[in-house]
Amino acid sequence: MNDKELIRNALYEADRLTYSYQCPYLALAEVLGFTSQYQVKYLPSHFNRLSMRKMIMTAGIEPIMAKKIWRHLEDGCTLKAIANSL
Repeated sequence: MNDKELIRNALYEADRLTYSYQCPYLALAEVLGFTSQYQVKYLPSHFNRLSMRKMIMTAGIEPIMAKKIWRHLEDGCTLKAIANSL
């Protein structure tokens, strides 16, 4: 698998979790391994301090791809739409 396929799979998995979490940012943070819904439930200030852009950039995703994903998220695109646009 190449990097794009790994990123797409992570975005598809996060999109699947979005429906139960009701937050694409939390779903993506959990798939990338930065936090979980249980940590956010008991330590909500911890999630507020995390920067989504920095999480994406430090998850092993190339900076150009990370910036593209982050911009699409900020524009309100779904994670599945972002995965399809890669």
